[in-house]
Amino acid sequence: RTPATGALIFLLFLSSCKGTPRLRKVNVMVRVQREERGERARFEDIEVGRKLGPHEWIVTAEDIDKCCLAFGEFHEWYSVDSPFGGRIAPISISYLPLRAIFTKAYLVQGLFVGWSTETYDVIRPNRKMLLQGQVVDKYVKRDREWVWYEFVCRDAETGRDILKT
Repeated sequence: RTPATGALIFLLFLSSCKGTPRLRKVNVMVRVQREERGERARFEDIEVGRKLGPHEWIVTAEDIDKCCLAFGEFHEWYSVDSPFGGRIAPISISYLPLRAIFTKAYLVQGLFVGWSTETYDVIRPNRKMLLQGQVVDKYVKRDREWVWYEFVCRDAETGRDILKT
């Protein structure tokens, strides 16, 4: 099995200390350069300021059901009715489309370490929305490559913001 991008592989070496063999751990970085879908993006290829999207997004009742099962979101608002007038989707449903848009621009895989949103309206089934974002920062910290991207999700009919990441 091929290790993921930036995965650490621990190698154990025998070394001699006053004639007594002992194990020594060494960290080695391994980067997968190619996979089934093509060449992986290198950190150097990711451009701060690059636009991501726009992408049209419509959440269906089936999408809400799948999200609730996958993330363990079982509030009645997500299955029956809510104070917002009908069924709504959990905010966690917005993560996968945003990540997919980024991965379409840059073929990457890696550990997801954080996510925050500001919500201005609920996500309703069968409502056309537009997702648009951009890469806002990248840097290396503790020998790890970090990339930050932000998105805005807007109602396609009214132009009002639904959420920002």
